[in-house]
Amino acid sequence: MDIENDVQGVHMVAQGDVGPMTIMVLPNTSVSQDMEISDARFDGMISAMPGGNLVVVGEKEESIKRFSTMLAANINW
Repeated sequence: MDIENDVQGVHMVAQGDVGPMTIMVLPNTSVSQDMEISDARFDGMISAMPGGNLVVVGEKEESIKRFSTMLAANINW
């Protein structure tokens, strides 16, 4: 995914404790605070990172906050 200034985003799917989780790192304006998102089946979280946002989405029973915190602490962007 090409964004302005040739900065690229990342989309990956990883195995969570309950099922597959979608993880995206998006090089854009960071959110001002963590945002929880959800629908009837999935929960997710959008978290600010330097230079963009981390999005983690998974099944309702998944530990989204734990995975999001772990990923944010270990991704160098």
